[in-house]
Amino acid sequence: MPETKETSAVASAIREKVLASRGKVEKVPNSEEIFGITVYVRELGQTEAARFSRSVVESLDWEKLDEKGNPTARVNLDALMDRDARFAALVACDDSGDRVFSDEDAEALGRINPEGLEAIVDAGRELNPQSEEEIEAEGKGSDATDDAGGSGAQP
Repeated sequence: MPETKETSAVASAIREKVLASRGKVEKVPNSEEIFGITVYVRELGQTEAARFSRSVVESLDWEKLDEKGNPTARVNLDALMDRDARFAALVACDDSGDRVFSDEDAEALGRINPEGLEAIVDAGRELNPQSEEEIEAEGKGSDATDDAGGSGAQP
């Protein structure tokens, strides 16, 4: 079918709408009481979720084998300790779904009130679930997950 101005305009409109679409945005429970302001979290896009999942996997050392010959993880504690803060920086947003923290803010987020960080992380996990099995399979190089990193990015 030859492209006309009309089909080109329709394709352009579809492209714009799809690329502008965003995931869900939800309010962090009790954020007003904790922070004195409403804080929101957003659903991550597939690429963001995959990148975060990979960063979690990279914080594990898969050199040892269990009794069945499967790789086991040895945790890099420094990398995992800031995992929640990095996740909070990635998912915290305004009511439109725009990020409010940069990746560089993760260290500062790691120093906030633990109750506040936990509230952001827990709300983010609700929108971005990922099982430990998915993270483990990704770390082992399993074909069980694709380049999208499974279904989400839960830390």
